[in-house]
Amino acid sequence: MKMKPLLLGVVWACCATTPAFAQVCEETNPTQAALHYLRRLSLDLRGRLPNVTELESVVTNGALDPAIIDEMLASEAFVGQIRRHHRDLLWANVGNVRLGNNNWNLRGSRNGNLPISVGANGRMTAYRGGVTSCLDEPATFGPSGEILTTPDPNNSSLQLEGYVLVRPYWDPSVEVKVCAFDAQSAATAVDARGRTVDCSRTGNVKGCGCGPNLRWCGYNNGGVNDDITAAMNEQLLRYIDRIVRDDRPYTEVVLGKDLEINGPLAHWLNHQAQTQGFQLLAGPAQNYPVPDLEFSDQAWTPVTQGTRHAGILSLPGYLLKFQSDRGRANRFYNAFLCQHFETTESIPSASDPCHQQPDLTKRCGCKGCHLAVEPAAAYWGRWAEAGVLPLEEANFPRHNPACEGADARNPLCRTLYFTQADVTNPEIEGPWIGQLRAYVFADAAREANIAAGPEGIARAAVDSGRYATCTVQRMWQFLMAREPTVEEEATVAALTTNFTADYRLRSLIKAIVTRPEYVEGGRFGEEE
Repeated sequence: MKMKPLLLGVVWACCATTPAFAQVCEETNPTQAALHYLRRLSLDLRGRLPNVTELESVVTNGALDPAIIDEMLASEAFVGQIRRHHRDLLWANVGNVRLGNNNWNLRGSRNGNLPISVGANGRMTAYRGGVTSCLDEPATFGPSGEILTTPDPNNSSLQLEGYVLVRPYWDPSVEVKVCAFDAQSAATAVDARGRTVDCSRTGNVKGCGCGPNLRWCGYNNGGVNDDITAAMNEQLLRYIDRIVRDDRPYTEVVLGKDLEINGPLAHWLNHQAQTQGFQLLAGPAQNYPVPDLEFSDQAWTPVTQGTRHAGILSLPGYLLKFQSDRGRANRFYNAFLCQHFETTESIPSASDPCHQQPDLTKRCGCKGCHLAVEPAAAYWGRWAEAGVLPLEEANFPRHNPACEGADARNPLCRTLYFTQADVTNPEIEGPWIGQLRAYVFADAAREANIAAGPEGIARAAVDSGRYATCTVQRMWQFLMAREPTVEEEATVAALTTNFTADYRLRSLIKAIVTRPEYVEGGRFGEEE
């Protein structure tokens, strides 16, 4: 759409350049000032230039109609701008997270011309006696349904099977060739030691495959893993989108309980998250009912979160982006409290015995930060690190005698529990053997934080006022492209007081963009 000649003259003839300033509009013409204000508003609130109708409204009236600001704030483009702000604030991208190990990842041709199979040496060796795929011919079966194999003509130690046709979970409308051993769907099988094993959790037993419709296995070539991590990213950002779009209190970003889940996420939690050989600690037990959705179902289903969940702070997109409890606490402090963990502690000589202290809140050179870090990290103490699994008392007691000592070979013990004291500090570490790792060296205050969960740190931040103060500072910097000056501290304090009345982000932003600092500030450049 082309602008009318008159309007073009008004827009572009208003600019002048001086040596000390960037190109700016002269302040002598109110219409020019209003047009500049409109342009800045539209770019900040919608990410695009104003349309012709809005420009003509300013030219006709000589001023900006306040209703235009309300329309911008109510637009979907505004929701998109706030999404981009939070995407950067939270580093919201888990696309590089590895969801599973090779024992559970299929590989092969996208177009189905060759059979696909699990690309792990362990699986292939269990199935065929070595690292190789199957034959590109239909599989044959014995009288009891057993898979028959053929010796490899080039290597007599290898036994190869053919393929079967399967409708995979990622696209049930097609049939793909799958190596017969990988396509097995039995729930259980007997391993080489005569034990019955769960095939949804076992990746190297000959009688176990990828399950019905291959549901237990990922498929990188088919984009399955990308679909799951994309859903994690989208779930987190959609969570914030709905709060902004519906003008709900901004505190719900960290305290809300209503999330949405789609097919890829539900399928991963129900069928794949617990199969991956402890690549990530996860599973369907999420303290909310994970719906039974088909992988191909891209619609978002509402779910109410349960115990210890706290808005985005317990969503996969957050927990897997920041996989340690300390990392989760650090990002919360940075993003929502505008604070950083730092220390001015002096470090004694290397011979000082405090350097050998295993408790970081007491170790010299560390305690200056960790006296604050450890209590904050404790709020995620009953969430698995490098995973999304809630560690509820019924399944993960604070003290587990089975996880004591070097003989505690259970992978969950080695991952989640403190099993053995270091030989250099047995008197300090010994009392904590068999404890869930979050409780090691924890005092009563940290234990209370562990029990409270992420909801506890979010509630404390809101109640203290720091959450509101940081939000106002973030929005001021987002819109003004700079931090508040010392002279503006009283203004920011007043905005914060008003914001805490209802925590409506839209009202806060309107209050900022209608203040003189914003209206006038954008018309003048910064000195070089």
